Amino acid sequence: MKRCTSCIMPDTVPGITFDEKGKCSLCRSYVPQVLAGEAAFSALLSKSKKTASGYDSVVPLSGGRDSTYVLYLAKKVYG
Repeated sequence: MKRCTSCIMPDTVPGITFDEKGKCSLCRSYVPQVLAGEAAFSALLSKSKKTASGYDSVVPLSGGRDSTYVLYLAKKVYG
């Protein structure tokens, strides 16, 4: 079994390819996220509160810890 030299993803993943150095197509296409920060997030929330739709935002909830915490932050911290 061939594995990526960077992330150890196996060659059994559908559609994966490897270059001559053994790096997979997933690693080669990875684009790092640029985090805008809490100030930009607060500005985005303020902007959404000014709309006339009746809703400030939609918070997807799966019932897991992560989404439950996001719902808590949306309601209690950001109002």
